[in-house]
Amino acid sequence: MAKTNFYLRDKNALSETSIFLTVFYNKERVKLSTSESINPEFWNEKDQRPRSTKKFPTHPEFKTRLDNLENMVNDILRTYKNDNEGKLPPPDTLKEIWNGLNAPKKETKPVYNFFSYLDKFIDDLPSRIVEKSGKPFSYHTIKGYTSLKNVLIEFKNHNRKYRKLDFKDFDLDFYFDFQKFLTEQKTMAVNTIGARIKNLKSVLNHATEHDVNTYTDFRKKRFRVLKEKTDAIYLTLEDLKDIERIDLTNQPPLDRVRDLFLIACWTGVRFSDLKQIRQER
Repeated sequence: MAKTNFYLRDKNALSETSIFLTVFYNKERVKLSTSESINPEFWNEKDQRPRSTKKFPTHPEFKTRLDNLENMVNDILRTYKNDNEGKLPPPDTLKEIWNGLNAPKKETKPVYNFFSYLDKFIDDLPSRIVEKSGKPFSYHTIKGYTSLKNVLIEFKNHNRKYRKLDFKDFDLDFYFDFQKFLTEQKTMAVNTIGARIKNLKSVLNHATEHDVNTYTDFRKKRFRVLKEKTDAIYLTLEDLKDIERIDLTNQPPLDRVRDLFLIACWTGVRFSDLKQIRQER
């Protein structure tokens, strides 16, 4: 049907040079490019295949790839002939089909909506490092993002306008609607609302920097993190001594809670950790 030849772009090259495939049919000569290249030192011009030498240990695999390319062009010609009443393709058509089959495959990036990206963001946090501290993200920080996800789901289910909440929806209208929901429906304090907004902006910034999100209304000045000053409530040493002096002999449960509270005050250990303490430890 057709005669095929492989040849080097530059047979005198001192390093790797491209390999081309020439196809002869119907008095036409068609030059096809391949993705293969080889150092002329390892090329057998007569056989049009790599030399069988220890200096080129992958020659068997290389030869197989060239055989496959030769078979491919013959398959193209055969298929075209069968589909076109015995006619072979014009040179330009052969090139077009060949290039389509041999074009490098583009890596397809995963497509995310907001919630699928948020899930990925949260899943990746345990293996990420905080830039400022150089330490892993804490459990408390990760929990904050999980809380954000949960309250956003509640919000979109509560407000039909945001039922399909996605990147494009995070504008100032969303900001004030979300803030109202957190205040009135969830009765959150200002600083808690601020923490949710801060985490949301972090996720959106991350998505934008990774070319997943193209909507940037969340960066407007009015889309800000709320914060208010709070009075730090604390006990003095005299207050702790007064608590210690209270007689709870007849109330063992309260007596134990009082002891744990005082231990936490004097040691700085979190109450959640104190609850894990057992006598045998």
